[in-house]
Amino acid sequence: LEIHSDDRVMRLRRSVAARAVGRNELAATDPGSMPPAREVLPTLGRVAVNLMREAGRPNEALSYAYELLRRNPTDPDAHRAYLSGLGPFGPMPAVPDFETAQLGCAVCYVEQDNGAEVWVILEDAPDADESAREHGPSSPLMKQLRGRRLGDKFQLPEGRVSRRSAVVKQIISKYAHRYQDALYGWARRFPGLPEIEMIQGNAKAANEVPYNLDAITKDMSAAEVHENAHRIYALTPISIHGYAERAGVS
Repeated sequence: LEIHSDDRVMRLRRSVAARAVGRNELAATDPGSMPPAREVLPTLGRVAVNLMREAGRPNEALSYAYELLRRNPTDPDAHRAYLSGLGPFGPMPAVPDFETAQLGCAVCYVEQDNGAEVWVILEDAPDADESAREHGPSSPLMKQLRGRRLGDKFQLPEGRVSRRSAVVKQIISKYAHRYQDALYGWARRFPGLPEIEMIQGNAKAANEVPYNLDAITKDMSAAEVHENAHRIYALTPISIHGYAERAGVS
């Protein structure tokens, strides 16, 4: 670093070594000192996310993790980094709510001719990738969805001849959608890495989404689970009763 003081990757590698020997004061935490998420290896990007999160910079950590996952959608470390970026511990990042479809949200719509449910992200980054179901400001689908609310009907752009239509079913933050997708899609994407496992609950919760809270409460004490109950619940698509039963919260 004395020779290449602007080498951000080397600075991050030094941070890994510093943490390993307990010299946390030498670890980089400033987002400006991190290598760009589009260039860093996911294993190092995961460290960057954790360093920023632990330093009380949750918004920067989440943005970094989001971009890292976009660039490396098939890498387990990119998914781990993202789950860490939005996990329910420490200072939480600001994740907006959406009442209407607009840039920065994810939309689930149901095609009326076949009942298929489709998720798309209305991406506010300048390089939206439609092959990854990201749609930027100039996308025909974005123009059809902008301003729509739950239950609104709209025409799919590619269905102008056959007039295919769909109905908006759900609108959430793109950050929340990516988190749920990373969590619930783990076993499908990485079957050889069973660190996140989806299991069926007991008979009383038979109609719930099969969900194991251990995936997001790992390394948390019972007191921390209770303290962060509302944050954990916000990230799980199960009923309040199903959540309470699994988390031991009355």
